[in-house]
Amino acid sequence: MLSRTHRITPGAGTWCGWGCTVGRWRATSRRWHARLTRRWRASRWASRSMPMKRFARPGLITVLALVAVAEDVHAEMVRRGVPDDVAWASLADLGQQAHIFRQVFGCFGLLARGWCASNYTGRLLWLGRLQYTLERDDEGTFLGVHIPESGPLTPEAVDESLAWARELAPRVFPEYAVDRFMIQSWLLDPGVAGLLNPESNFVRFAERFELTGDSEDGWRDALFYGFRHEPALQPVDLSALPADSSLRRALLQQIDGAGVRVLGGRLRPECGAHR
Repeated sequence: MLSRTHRITPGAGTWCGWGCTVGRWRATSRRWHARLTRRWRASRWASRSMPMKRFARPGLITVLALVAVAEDVHAEMVRRGVPDDVAWASLADLGQQAHIFRQVFGCFGLLARGWCASNYTGRLLWLGRLQYTLERDDEGTFLGVHIPESGPLTPEAVDESLAWARELAPRVFPEYAVDRFMIQSWLLDPGVAGLLNPESNFVRFAERFELTGDSEDGWRDALFYGFRHEPALQPVDLSALPADSSLRRALLQQIDGAGVRVLGGRLRPECGAHR
């Protein structure tokens, strides 16, 4: 099993602004839910026994509530030292998650509601090619590394992003002693890496991390992030999935063989992480 980690709300307990923003998000969520419920009851669909969850797109209330507090969260991120454009780019992850939902299901919606809501406390920084989230475990506080869809995962782009994170994070989160970069990903599965070109961007990225021993089944993650397919809600036919890239071909071969694992990793010191 992967080690248990906890999301952090920057400034929680020390500055009321973040708590007020979270409280406003929750209140806005309740208002939008009440508003949509009234519209549903007054619509012609209510008399046809259409469930409320079908009248409102999945995650719509969360999207509306987060958009309503976006300017407040942006202002606090800037106050903490995040550049204006970086703050907006970080909050724009909400749009990427809505885009992913459309890729998977073919319509508007939001599946990663908990992820987006927690990131609107200001814990996520989108810095170039990578994203970082402020997290903690039994060892202390760290930056979780995430790979958004934003172009090739070149070594140069990764180096630039890591250097940016090392410089910016201590200024933005001064009350936390961030001491390492951690990741949880199926990209670290040696079975997948062994089927790819050793000089590929994916393999070179995975080699930056030392495996921690944490592991869990990666069936769902491989299908969702590799093929934009949600196995919990959609039937799975491996033969029908696209094999249009070396990574997808490796994933299909590994899924059909030994299976894919999500592994935990810690950025190696020689890659420029905090010691």
